[in-house]
Amino acid sequence: MKDDNVKKQNRKMKMSRTDICVTVLLSAAGLLLVILAGILLHDYTEGLKGKAYEVKDDVKALAACLAEQEADEAERAADKLEADLAALDAGLDTPFVRFAARLGVVRTELKAVRKASAIAKTALTDLARPYIALMRELPLSALQTEDGGFDLTAAGPYLDFVEEKESELLRFSEELKEFGGMPAGMLENRLSDLKGETAVIAEIIPLSLDMTRQLLRPAVGLLRDHPLSRLETEDDGIDVGTIEYYLSFAEEKEAYVRALLEKLDALEPAGSEIGEKILRYRDRAESVLELYDATKKYQPLLRAFLGGGEDRLYVFAAQNSSEIRASGGFPGAVGTIRIRDGILKIEEFQPVNQVLSFYKTEDTVISPLESALFGSWFEAPRDADFCPDFERVAGIWASAYRAKNGEQVDGVLSATPVIIQRLLSAAGSVELSDGTVLDGSNAAKMLEYDMYYRFFGYGSDIQEGDRLSDELFAETAKKVMKKVMGQISAENIHAYLSVMKESADDRTLMLWLRDESEQELVRAAGLACSLNADPAEPETGVYFSLTNPSRMGWFLDMDPTLELLETHEDGSKTYAVHLEMKNVMTEQELRAASIYISGSGVRGTVTGFLYLFAPSGGTISEVRSSNRNLYFSPATYRDLALQYTHQIFIGPGDSVSFDYTVTTAACEQEELTFSMTPTLQEYR
Repeated sequence: MKDDNVKKQNRKMKMSRTDICVTVLLSAAGLLLVILAGILLHDYTEGLKGKAYEVKDDVKALAACLAEQEADEAERAADKLEADLAALDAGLDTPFVRFAARLGVVRTELKAVRKASAIAKTALTDLARPYIALMRELPLSALQTEDGGFDLTAAGPYLDFVEEKESELLRFSEELKEFGGMPAGMLENRLSDLKGETAVIAEIIPLSLDMTRQLLRPAVGLLRDHPLSRLETEDDGIDVGTIEYYLSFAEEKEAYVRALLEKLDALEPAGSEIGEKILRYRDRAESVLELYDATKKYQPLLRAFLGGGEDRLYVFAAQNSSEIRASGGFPGAVGTIRIRDGILKIEEFQPVNQVLSFYKTEDTVISPLESALFGSWFEAPRDADFCPDFERVAGIWASAYRAKNGEQVDGVLSATPVIIQRLLSAAGSVELSDGTVLDGSNAAKMLEYDMYYRFFGYGSDIQEGDRLSDELFAETAKKVMKKVMGQISAENIHAYLSVMKESADDRTLMLWLRDESEQELVRAAGLACSLNADPAEPETGVYFSLTNPSRMGWFLDMDPTLELLETHEDGSKTYAVHLEMKNVMTEQELRAASIYISGSGVRGTVTGFLYLFAPSGGTISEVRSSNRNLYFSPATYRDLALQYTHQIFIGPGDSVSFDYTVTTAACEQEELTFSMTPTLQEYR
């Protein structure tokens, strides 16, 4: 019995050991199977991962082809993407992968890959292939203009495509958002860049659709109905209505563009490839907005000048800086700008005495002080620019035009030849009928020096020279205006605005409008060029007028400097001012010049009147000159203190200097600056 029990226990022990062995063996086999399955699954998923990355590269290649408008390359890239997507789907649909997914080993990763594959297939079928077909039908290269621009009016089919595909684009956007929010397990790090880009694309799609409706489509309509080519009419006029349409469109869309830029900023697209592209487009939009902002301060003035649908007439004085005057130069040629029935034309320039009355008009009252300051010159309207206050000068010219021609003018525009060089630096060169080429580096010298020695050199026929130079000036004015109007672009508008600001600052471009409310706009734009009236922005004036009819203004240097001496408790400031005037004419230039250039009497002498003005509310004192025989007289004109002399005589190669003290008004103020008669010294 006892032996039987022992045998039974031994059998149980053997069975237990057998069970344990079997269990251990099965466990080991299971572990080995899992390890083997893991190895196989890893190898398999690495292969799938390679296919997924290949698909990702295909998508990038296709996007690049679409961006470059390469239809054939895009078609091949689309075919490859389709084939690689099919291979990826086949790999995802094997029993082994389905089994692994049920085990949950790579379920998350496979789900993310399947979603990405589905999105790619939808985009390929619904968007990419139809877009390739559009590219074949209407390549963007066909929309490019000869000058490298882009004919937006012909882009209608592309806008139609965007609008027709709106539902597909919005669905695509939602799918991208869904994909971006999906976990990707072990692939999360690998897909982070892709998710970042898809998140940006998902947000940009609705913005693009809205921009098409709100901005691009209306812009195409504007360009189609009022093309910029209509800006210049066949008879060399300017269509004022076209300008008004574009001004109104810019005003209407300003708020939308600003809001669009804010939305693009909120996307924070930097750091991804698509994001960098968006930033480039954003920068372009911002540059357009900056252009609008730059023009915004001038738009009310431009609208006033264009007349708001009413006919307008302006005197246009071409002031000659070589015959320098306090407000610019002698107005040897005067034309008119006429706006009639919505068309602006610059009419023929004529000698000043054929346009303005020779004597002052009855309604032009000259005060005894003005007679003392500006001499008998001021009796003739053509010499009104001995006065440095352009508002006063322009009013006299407007009255003289009415007296001569029987028409009331709405304003006076004045410019010196320097502005031609500045405009050509932006617009490019022009060639005159005699072969002379004017550009942004030589126009001032050609018109203010070379031409005079060519037509008015020693021994020349001055009457014939007058005729030829007048013809040349008239041709120059026409060709430069045509060139400027033919070079309208965002870049050039920026440049033209810079020219206008620079020319307003140095008094080479001036404007006066008869209506006082409109003249306030001129002042706000800085084009009035009147005398200093704001103590908070103090200017000390240095103005000079030649009194010996000549072209000696070309040879005149005027170089003033300032030194702050003291800032007082009441806010006023005292400055030491030094002014150096020099006649740079050489003996060779004097010998080659006729009296038309050098003047009569003591030939080659710079002779004239000098006016030194205190800033508004300030004083000027202690004027001293290197020429002890020269004296100054004090006066007050337009509520400004000044010192003036009629005794400037500077021979060829000689100079004279002046030192004086200026004190500004007692108030909070900017630093003192100079307001000066513009010279030609930087254009030699």
